[in-house]
Amino acid sequence: EKKIGLPFIINRYRKRKDFAITLGVIAIFIFTLTRFIWNIEIRGNKNVTEAEMIAAVNEYGICIGKLKNKLNVEKITNSIRLERDDISWIGIKVKGTNVIVEIVEATEKPEVIDKTKITNIVSDSKAVISKIVVQNGTARVNVGDEVNPGDLLVEGVMEGKYTGIRSVHAEAEI
Repeated sequence: EKKIGLPFIINRYRKRKDFAITLGVIAIFIFTLTRFIWNIEIRGNKNVTEAEMIAAVNEYGICIGKLKNKLNVEKITNSIRLERDDISWIGIKVKGTNVIVEIVEATEKPEVIDKTKITNIVSDSKAVISKIVVQNGTARVNVGDEVNPGDLLVEGVMEGKYTGIRSVHAEAEI
């Protein structure tokens, strides 16, 4: 009564076999190409150049045209972080055919001030005082005073009602 089944469907579309073969080849081609890395993107860099970072990840095997499943992202991340002092954190993500390298650059350590030393604050240029806020010490100038290089601005001495006179590390915002 009816012609049903795969042989009859194939027979009905036999004139369109070139289309089916082309469609199959394209599907295989796309599947194969999606298994490779085609783009490397660097994010979060300001001082470290993009070329430097691409060279660093290329050194560890992340390069355009490389198979994605051959990458050991955790090992590469740890190696780059230990090798470079200018990077405090690095993260590598494989997303589709893209590799996204996110970095956080290390900042220089601030100079540590020894607050146990007794110091004074002295002017280094000719100026007019527009604002003075003293955290530690005694101000020796007032707002509106003209100062010359070498003039004492804040003395490293504090007077207290109960503590008397004591020497301190002078701190102020001038």
